[in-house]
Amino acid sequence: MAGRTMYTFAFLSGFRSDRLICLNHIWYAVFMKKTVVVYKSMYGSSKKYALEFARRMRSEVSDVKSIPSDADIVVFFGGLYAGVVNGLAECVKHLPHSAELVLVTVGLADPAVEENHDEIRKMTDKVITGELKNRTRIFHLRGGMDYSALSAKHKAMMWMLVKVLLKTKKERSEEDQSLIDTYGSCIDFVDFSALSPVEEFVRNF
Repeated sequence: MAGRTMYTFAFLSGFRSDRLICLNHIWYAVFMKKTVVVYKSMYGSSKKYALEFARRMRSEVSDVKSIPSDADIVVFFGGLYAGVVNGLAECVKHLPHSAELVLVTVGLADPAVEENHDEIRKMTDKVITGELKNRTRIFHLRGGMDYSALSAKHKAMMWMLVKVLLKTKKERSEEDQSLIDTYGSCIDFVDFSALSPVEEFVRNF
């Protein structure tokens, strides 16, 4: 509301568009809550999203173990691996007591599929409990996978998953079929435009 009021005032006062943009940046820097970006990335997708988000927001990027105690909003990007959000438990452990948590999970699962939301929610509910749930907003983004860069453990896990899917007699979902078809190759679903809802939420918080 304050941002829109400033734009209206500036417009009526005859400010040029370039000065409007500068004015908005000054207002945001002075009055908005302190936002800190944190990420835990094993193969790079979460890091790409986190650094791009920090660039857009002009936010500080912090190590998960040294989150500033005066942070108002912590935006955490973490990959989905073997039923957990990589680094989430560590982030929660070091989260300032009164800070809001914006959790952005990154994985191959399509966020447009409601089933995937339910599965991810089960993962996050193991870590985000009690009062913290009221201070947490969750977003889901698609990442990527380069099989040649996977650890031996993760390669084995992916092979086991594909074997199970191949043995499935019932009709496979489009997502499952895609996982089979792309097995062993390099997949990249990273899309920076998907950050827009996260950015809008944080800016309007």
